[in-house]
Amino acid sequence: EYMGTEAFVSQLKGNKDASDAAANVIGRFGVGFYSVFIVGDKVTVYSRTHEPDAKGYIWESTGGGSYTISEAANVAPGTRIVIHLNKESSEFAGRYALEDIIKQYS
Repeated sequence: EYMGTEAFVSQLKGNKDASDAAANVIGRFGVGFYSVFIVGDKVTVYSRTHEPDAKGYIWESTGGGSYTISEAANVAPGTRIVIHLNKESSEFAGRYALEDIIKQYS
């Protein structure tokens, strides 16, 4: 069953013991996601719900404390995250480097 973030958090908050869990889940995501700026100059996230005729959106940030969100055409259902690597981190763009990182940390 499809459950968006808002419904997921509401369900967790409905359970007395789970309200701290909701904050913990979101907190972990935030720390992990924003660590991308160690290797990236900018992050672009394309997202669209699976519902027919839904609008797509682009979220962009350079990690400086602000971001932009705008509507976007031709966004496939789901979420695609694009990391614009900085020059010092180009070694992470190679296939084998990515495979090793995924195997080690997944």
